[in-house]
Amino acid sequence: PDTLPFAQNMPRRNKYDLYTEFLTGNTFTAPRAENMNCYLYRIRPSVVHRGIERLPDNTDVCILFFP
Repeated sequence: PDTLPFAQNMPRRNKYDLYTEFLTGNTFTAPRAENMNCYLYRIRPSVVHRGIERLPDNTDVCILFFP
């Protein structure tokens, strides 16, 4: 809570010393008004996170996308 200062979306230093990462959802050719982006705040930078690990299958989960 209260990590970001009021009226700022990317302060130089934040309250909990989190790492700031910028995520964009559109290509650079889209008009500026249509660009979708957000800032992520991580405990560690994404390059430090471990790789993807396969989890064992869970037979208790039912995947049903259609009613």
